[in-house]
Amino acid sequence: MNLWYLLDWDLGQQVDLRKQREDIAQLKQHLQTRPVGATTESEVERLRAEIGELRLYVATLFRLLITKGVASQEDVRSIIRLIDGEDGKTDKAFKGDVLTGKG
Repeated sequence: MNLWYLLDWDLGQQVDLRKQREDIAQLKQHLQTRPVGATTESEVERLRAEIGELRLYVATLFRLLITKGVASQEDVRSIIRLIDGEDGKTDKAFKGDVLTGKG
């Protein structure tokens, strides 16, 4: 392997690590200056918008699967119930890995 490539790669890694350390330090400082449990209205609104967007994407995927004949509505409902229980609780939430189901 080319020595210059290795040196350039190593330098790039060092720059990336330095940037990540700076980002972590800024986040820690931000967390220390905020009261525990404090949430700004803009953060709540941003999260609501993200949830709405995710719901749109999920609905699109479900409808696409159903209209293309890949799965029926009952197939989708059945797999939702199955996945819901994979993390040990049937609570309309899932905390495991989305691909493997392992948590």
